[in-house]
Amino acid sequence: MTPPSSMPQSTNPLDALEPNILPDPIGFWPPAIDWWVLAALVILIIAGLIFALWRWRKRNAYRREALKKLNAIKESYESHKSPSKLVHQYNHLLKAVALQQYPREQVAALHGSEWLAFLDEQLKDSSAFSKGAGRVLGNSAYSPNINPKVAPLHSAITRWVKKHRTVKGGQPRV
Repeated sequence: MTPPSSMPQSTNPLDALEPNILPDPIGFWPPAIDWWVLAALVILIIAGLIFALWRWRKRNAYRREALKKLNAIKESYESHKSPSKLVHQYNHLLKAVALQQYPREQVAALHGSEWLAFLDEQLKDSSAFSKGAGRVLGNSAYSPNINPKVAPLHSAITRWVKKHRTVKGGQPRV
């Protein structure tokens, strides 16, 4: 046997191969069809959310305006200190807000205890108007010596403006 150093080197057949030609790396653009579909779905969802938000804001614009007027009434009461004027302004504002959401036939003629019951009915689990501070908005609003509790009355009216029930689609119940 011949020593290993004198043996001819066997050549590796893999060394004779040309190096691999690698493809260009996959680029970012243009994306695959799956990404286009995903992008379209995301855009549709965002557009739908923006549209829903826009409709909600538009549908509730009367509430924001009423809250501004409500605060203006309370501020003006600080200067005139007339309880009857305050109660009449609050009643007028509540009637205007109710007419924005409910049919004129259902709301316009309400007064006294019927008016208070209507206001309570629009708030779930509430008797703030028929038994609470809002009682002064009933028949006693025309009493010459009316004495409303301003802070609870303002709070009850604010809650009503913010939370009164609306009917799905903005159409009032009949």
